[in-house]
Amino acid sequence: MRSLAVGSRADEVLERFDEVGGMGAPILLYESHRNGPPVLVASFTGSWGGWAHAVGNGVPPRAWRRFRSTLMEEEDKSAGFFTAFYLVENLEQIGSPRPLTELRGYGTDKPLAANFVPLGPVIVHW
Repeated sequence: MRSLAVGSRADEVLERFDEVGGMGAPILLYESHRNGPPVLVASFTGSWGGWAHAVGNGVPPRAWRRFRSTLMEEEDKSAGFFTAFYLVENLEQIGSPRPLTELRGYGTDKPLAANFVPLGPVIVHW
């Protein structure tokens, strides 16, 4: 099983997803740290493993530190940016990436705008 701890500053979104999705709920991930212009597709999927507040100077809880990406390990050197972390379990690349415009914001039937660039976690349905 491949897991990934993802940093965030959107504690309220993580808390809300915990309520409406819950443990094991499917999630999609968009690659926000790519070189060049953003590619607005979800290219990874996984399941919700919960969330926790950051500890110390903005690092993941000790039990989740082994799940950090290499990029996040570098960011930890100047830590303090993230206020929370969420755990993605069963992480895998999607065979055919899903354009973000196919997704709808939680509680609405309106698709995400063609120029929508997520700056943090967003609750959607598809």
